[in-house]
Amino acid sequence: MKTKIKFSLITLVAILAGFTLSSYTKEDVTKGTVEKTTTQYPTTYHTVEVNGLDIFYREAGPKDAPTLLLLHGYPTSSYMFRNLIKDLSSDYHLIAPDYPGFGRSEQPAMADFDYSFDAMANIVEGFLEELEIKSYSLYLMDYGAPVG
Repeated sequence: MKTKIKFSLITLVAILAGFTLSSYTKEDVTKGTVEKTTTQYPTTYHTVEVNGLDIFYREAGPKDAPTLLLLHGYPTSSYMFRNLIKDLSSDYHLIAPDYPGFGRSEQPAMADFDYSFDAMANIVEGFLEELEIKSYSLYLMDYGAPVG
């Protein structure tokens, strides 16, 4: 992808810290054993046209927070991230698209679309351009690795 991707150990630690903090109860926060409060943002559902195809995606979290692009595996969709999105929405802006032919995205005929990793990567790149996402970190699952 043309966009420079910055993924560092610090980002990974921050993600893992989000998992840890989200496991505390409200009572733990109130007692002061945890200094951070968590506010979960609702997941919203959208469709955007990318290279002539309707691409469905899930989004949550504050738009001014660091963005995590969640690329799903095979044979799943962005639905696989529903719990992760909920857990991290207080600290990150999360976007999870469905590739063409997956989940709720458009499924063009095989004669009309090249279902290759390169074509999927082009869709994801166009998706990021449509949403004007310039800086993000990736969270990948199996099939999402060559796409990412």
